[in-house]
Amino acid sequence: MDFSRLEKYRDLIDDWEALCDASATPLPTTCWVNRLRTDRDALAARWLDDGIESNPLPWYPYGLRIAFGGRPGKTLPYIAGYCHIQEEVSMLPVHFLDPQPGERILDMCAAPGNKSVQAAVHMLGRGLVLANDVNHRRLGMVRRNIERIGLSNVMVSQWDASSLPPGSGLYDRVLADVPCSCEGTTRKNSQLLWRDQVGRSLMGAQAAILRKAVQRCRPGGRIVYATCTYSPDENEAIVDTVLREYPEQIRIRPVDLPGFTFAPGLTEWQGREFLPELRHTLRAWPHVNDTGGFFIAVLDRIEGEPDRTAAQKAVKKEAECGTPPPPTRIPPADTVEALDVDHLLHILEQRFGIPPQLFDRQVVYRPNRHCLWTVDADLPLPQKPEAYVLGMPFFYADMEFPRPTTATAIRYGAAATRNLVDVGPREIASLLAREPIELQAERAAAIDGDGYVMLRHRGLVFGLGLFRRHPEAEGGRLKPLLPRSWTTRLGIEAPPEEPLPWVTGADDLE
Repeated sequence: MDFSRLEKYRDLIDDWEALCDASATPLPTTCWVNRLRTDRDALAARWLDDGIESNPLPWYPYGLRIAFGGRPGKTLPYIAGYCHIQEEVSMLPVHFLDPQPGERILDMCAAPGNKSVQAAVHMLGRGLVLANDVNHRRLGMVRRNIERIGLSNVMVSQWDASSLPPGSGLYDRVLADVPCSCEGTTRKNSQLLWRDQVGRSLMGAQAAILRKAVQRCRPGGRIVYATCTYSPDENEAIVDTVLREYPEQIRIRPVDLPGFTFAPGLTEWQGREFLPELRHTLRAWPHVNDTGGFFIAVLDRIEGEPDRTAAQKAVKKEAECGTPPPPTRIPPADTVEALDVDHLLHILEQRFGIPPQLFDRQVVYRPNRHCLWTVDADLPLPQKPEAYVLGMPFFYADMEFPRPTTATAIRYGAAATRNLVDVGPREIASLLAREPIELQAERAAAIDGDGYVMLRHRGLVFGLGLFRRHPEAEGGRLKPLLPRSWTTRLGIEAPPEEPLPWVTGADDLE
């Protein structure tokens, strides 16, 4: 592999040959555990039973590195949202952001949504995450991740991050993982080394996004600026520029991370001197931790400092205009009548034994004719921008018998006590291929008549099916009601010849 594009950084690297060797090898597969559904030890034990060995990440209590036996993106725990595959260094920004339950979090450049859902799980599903991205074509990926992880406290918006309006309000923590030249991701895609050189327009956008992060972060809050490139022009130079513009508003927070080795940020590059505190920014090199390349700067938004410059006055004006409104609700015209909501909750309770109390903090609303959605009732929603997606799909409503969505079944299935069908590996492959399976008399007898059932494998609920008894014979037929995309995206064509502990098919989903 030709690394001549990176030669300009040779003097920055302690071991050039080791960097080239590491960059020419595939990345290890890593993931974090969805704490809203399971814990790391339980997931690791489940995978080990299936022949997949994993080791805890030494620095992250919710992360695993796959050591042997398969790709977790093809397993049932993945597609049912019990974990999320994410490159190890990409988990770092949210770890340093440290979002807390009940806070308002802004992810300025969110697609495909990996860090947004990681932040929402960090918050234990309480508080607002605004996942914003300018590219509407990528927002569908954000939505799919939200649904799979099962989150009702995330709002997705489409807006240019560098010009988020004052109506978007202030946030406790802001993540600016900006578009960049992606030089640190060549272990995933070596073709990135041959892209055109990044123009000044991208660097200008990076600085503009970080400026807006300062304006959208409340005093006393925290900002994380991150890229997956080695370029000092896109890293230290951007942070240095904005620090000089807002000296009374932000400062670099020195951070460290036991179990992960960083190189310090640069204080000089090609004759340009940066502020001395830039040494407290972090550089991750692929050969040091067997990861991709990354840059991170953690910034504190300072409280109570005087306004002395034009730039600082602009921040004050933004803050005054953008003070978050009091906690709002979904517009009444969009909310579903209380009696209709009671009917849906009655279905869940009568059919599956799921207690209605689990939905006390939820509001059900109708964004379209086809589906009802649910969102946390106390989310402090911004006035602008408008929501592209808010919460998660709850019930399909345009049918004679309303049906819970797969997201609802997976999120609340652990509380179900009735009409659960335990299925084995061969049956899972058939169901994922959208093929019905036959239930013999003994298994059919445990189902309360025709209707919806929850599908479960080794205690893990992964979706819904429709059961019909045979009119003139014992037993019945179970039709899967799983997302069609699960079949196409995982490459399922037919059930396997032998029982398999995990789904086989296409490449991992990231």
